Amino acid sequence: AVPWWLCAAVAAAACLYLGVSGVHSGARVLGFLMSFECLLLFVLAGGMLLNSPAETSFSLAPFAPSALLSPGLGVALMFACVTFSGIEGSAIYSEEARDPKRTIPRATYFSVFFMAAIYSGVTWLIICTLGTDHAVEIATKESGNLVFRVSDMVLGGWATSFFNIFIVTAIFAAMVTIHNNIARYLYSLGRQHLVWSPLGYTGRKAQTPYVASIVQTVSAVICVGFFAVMGLDPYNVLYASMTGMGAIGLVLAQTIASIAIFVFFRRTRCDQRFWNAFLAPLIAVAGLCVFLYYALSSVELLLGLSGTWANLLAALVFIVFAAGWAYGFYVKRCHPAKYERIKSVLCE
Repeated sequence: AVPWWLCAAVAAAACLYLGVSGVHSGARVLGFLMSFECLLLFVLAGGMLLNSPAETSFSLAPFAPSALLSPGLGVALMFACVTFSGIEGSAIYSEEARDPKRTIPRATYFSVFFMAAIYSGVTWLIICTLGTDHAVEIATKESGNLVFRVSDMVLGGWATSFFNIFIVTAIFAAMVTIHNNIARYLYSLGRQHLVWSPLGYTGRKAQTPYVASIVQTVSAVICVGFFAVMGLDPYNVLYASMTGMGAIGLVLAQTIASIAIFVFFRRTRCDQRFWNAFLAPLIAVAGLCVFLYYALSSVELLLGLSGTWANLLAALVFIVFAAGWAYGFYVKRCHPAKYERIKSVLCE
């Protein structure tokens, strides 16, 4: 009987508290939640391996090229991309890490390969447990309850109860990650005096960007509050449409960033390592252009909306990009010293 917007308000307050408490406080909470989530996935994987129905066949058919290139590939790629949103968080925390040049690359590469292995492995086991001939039909019918059904099959109701709890905590962990990422983007812009300067302020004790965290929380509350006042469904409308917009914006931003990284290193030569400054950016550009194409060609499905509303929300992403590009051009023309200071920070 608790209204959903009250749960959202509590989550927003908790995000703000962790955001201003320091990187270590947030990391401990995230570490615990994500570790327990991974443990549950390992338990589920063990249940599927040891207690699947007798007719289960662990076939490699889901990895066949014909399966990977079947209709719906674009949407599958987009949801896979959304799953990895926030992956840049490790680099964002570089200033708060003790040895960023060593630990940040290790953390980033490890997280990418670790998540890819877990997600693909557990997904493959789910398909095999349901049966490769029936998996699509069952997944369409069960929708968001698919994992819970598999858990009931191989583990029982006790495990499903834990999964119901930790799907909520996993979403909260993602909220904390995205909150901290956005707050540090705002902090970086404020510190360079590119936008409102107080965004660059940090707390005396925790040294966290507390003003940026507050601004991020307020903006999120306003957005969620609008949906609550309008009486719109929090899952099918708010979560689906905003996650879809975030996916489009994320892919667009990462595509532009990859191109910018490649061009930047060609011009400045401040990093001449072949992988870091040449090959990796080119691979990223090629892959992200494919993601961007599929994101724009499946807008309605990605946003869960149709017609004018879907096109309008997708267009907003590009309007924001155009505004940012215009402002960057303005700074370069009218405040060249400020523009040069950005590049000096990048080459530190």
